[in-house]
Amino acid sequence: MPAKPQWLLKIPSLLEQLRALDAPVVDRSVCERVFGVWRRRAVELMHSFAGYQSGNTVLLDRLELIRQLEDLEASPEFAYERRRKARLAENLEKLQRYRAAASVQIPVLPVCEATLPDGVVLEHDRMIVEFTGVEQLLGRLYAVARVAAGNFEAFRTAVDASRGPDIANSMPT
Repeated sequence: MPAKPQWLLKIPSLLEQLRALDAPVVDRSVCERVFGVWRRRAVELMHSFAGYQSGNTVLLDRLELIRQLEDLEASPEFAYERRRKARLAENLEKLQRYRAAASVQIPVLPVCEATLPDGVVLEHDRMIVEFTGVEQLLGRLYAVARVAAGNFEAFRTAVDASRGPDIANSMPT
């Protein structure tokens, strides 16, 4: 499958520039500047948009070029390419966020299966975590998860005990 033309998604800008022109025709140099292509590609484009020969120069009817670009802009190919580019940008943004998160170094603290790490307190239906940075916060939360996974029943008992007798007795069974 041939590569998509680089100017395809620039059609709205191309139309704006072409509408601002006063001249009834577009020559090669204008085509180069508007489409952002080199000489040879500009001539190819002009022929593909029904350019005509006037002496040694290829010209395009400006209004006909605008009409053809408007048709292209309304085509399924343009809509597909716009969606593809949006998905690509979204995926790149997700990748950048993932790479930023993956670069965080979380300190893994030794865990005693029966106790919560320093700086973590359970009280009155809350877990209070003291931390000085995001890495320390994530490390302490990870340690809490390891304590819970190591001995879930003991962890549940500690959580229930932190809730106090009033809350523990009011819980439905």
